Amino acid sequence: MNGSMIRHTFLAATALAMACAVAACGGASAAAHPPSTASPAAVTQSAASARSTPKADPAPATRSTTTPAPLPRPRVSITRVRTADGALVTVAIFLGPVRYVLHNGSADPGPAASRLVRAAPAVAGAERRQLLAAFNGGFKLSADAGGYMQEEHVISPLRPGFASLVIDRSGQARIGVWGRGLPAPGEAVYSVRQNLQSLVQNGRPTAASADWAMWGATLGGGAYVARSAMELDINPEWVQVDAAGTPGGALTAEISGQYHPSDQYLSGWTRDFFAVLAPPARPPGTLPPSARIRP
Repeated sequence: MNGSMIRHTFLAATALAMACAVAACGGASAAAHPPSTASPAAVTQSAASARSTPKADPAPATRSTTTPAPLPRPRVSITRVRTADGALVTVAIFLGPVRYVLHNGSADPGPAASRLVRAAPAVAGAERRQLLAAFNGGFKLSADAGGYMQEEHVISPLRPGFASLVIDRSGQARIGVWGRGLPAPGEAVYSVRQNLQSLVQNGRPTAASADWAMWGATLGGGAYVARSAMELDINPEWVQVDAAGTPGGALTAEISGQYHPSDQYLSGWTRDFFAVLAPPARPPGTLPPSARIRP
């Protein structure tokens, strides 16, 4: 076990919150269906005018020539920083219109969830073709470090005051404290992974962070071990992030000296984990909305 691995920190979850902002984590339903600005009187007047005006021949169909603005390219940005105390910090930022999927592990949550959920212990099929990255989940549920909800099925009760990575039905994700702004009123929560109480909030250590027990048990009792923020899982054996240069491409292990191979989440894993997916490719010949034929 090399020194850099022992003192390695992976900030995928922290970076995810930033990436969500870049990827427009807010729902798009309001933009797709804007509210009407016409008053009832205006609507009535328009209807009356339509009845009194002779019907004109319909205009020929035309094709809009507006060039749609290109969507941001889904990608993963990896940055490594060596801090003053020698710790190596890997920051993974997921950019563009990505979505997140919480996967069940074969042993944890395991059978408790496998009969209920679709995202299984291995990334396969259409999801594999869209895969940009994958990273570790949290502690074993038996550690009593928080709750677990996947695809609207509560496997372990969610607990107020615990750090939570929340995924809504559209695949957008954000991180916060359950019961303190999470979930938002009316939020369509789909999956939630909790792990420990919040240790950092608004850029500052919380009161809970002063209690070393709140950081989780480490192998050998050392403080400087591999960790992943929110904080998610810790210790070298379980901290992992794998990323591809393009959706569906070959994965590269991004943690220096990580224990498991870069295809671990493709062959299947015993613990829960997160997949980061690009949008599905548009079928050949499909027009973007702004180029549809309009009357």
